Amino acid sequence: MNYINVIDQENAINFQFENSKTEGCLINDAQGFEDAIAINSIDDVASRIGAVAVNSKSGRRVISWVARFTCDVLTKRHSMQLALRRTGFLKLVKFQTIDNLSLQFEAYFDKLKAPYSSKTNSPMLLVFSAPDPRFYSQTLKTQVIARNTTAVVANAGSDDTSPVMRINGPITAVTINNLSGGESITLTYTLTAGQYVEIDMQNQTILRETGVSVYSAVTGTPEFVLLAAGNNSIQFITTGGDANTTLNVSWRDAYNGI
Repeated sequence: MNYINVIDQENAINFQFENSKTEGCLINDAQGFEDAIAINSIDDVASRIGAVAVNSKSGRRVISWVARFTCDVLTKRHSMQLALRRTGFLKLVKFQTIDNLSLQFEAYFDKLKAPYSSKTNSPMLLVFSAPDPRFYSQTLKTQVIARNTTAVVANAGSDDTSPVMRINGPITAVTINNLSGGESITLTYTLTAGQYVEIDMQNQTILRETGVSVYSAVTGTPEFVLLAAGNNSIQFITTGGDANTTLNVSWRDAYNGI
């Protein structure tokens, strides 16, 4: 790793482990960055037929690494503990691989095993567990698709990723198809110019720009669209609309391991 940065999202406090003698820190024995360990999981998803579905995103990832400080150990330790404090909250962990791939994931901080010492090169073991086993690109990508067209949306990672899709009015009905993966979702809902509906495919929410849920606008059983690794042909079909009617697709490339 070139670096691992742990961010306390509640207070925006971060601590970066630089794998550099110049910066006074070395990262050793990084574990859990390979393929994730899959576990069986059943979710009660009301939108699915029978209200029970196997969670295709089931899995977990346990990540750990050993940090060795080669400078002022106590100062580094105190700064690190500010970012690690309050177990039970999701931390955002950003890291860069030795081949300069910049990725991130959310995880619970589980354990810090470190001798209380001012000696340099004392090992500090950090352990995290991520409920979503995928790594995501730090860069959020966005693509705009015009009404009644099909566009190729490329997920440059190695695993499925769940996009956020914003439907910009005016419209009276809309269907989004992933012709590559076979998923489809249809809404019957009127939007005027300047209004929009945002579909979060990961959290399976459908919200107006006001924050109000319009899940009831779904026609039939929704299939929340995924972007598989590689190219995806996304079709955006509307009833009504004009040049302002667009579909904004936002996503992060997803990886199952590095």
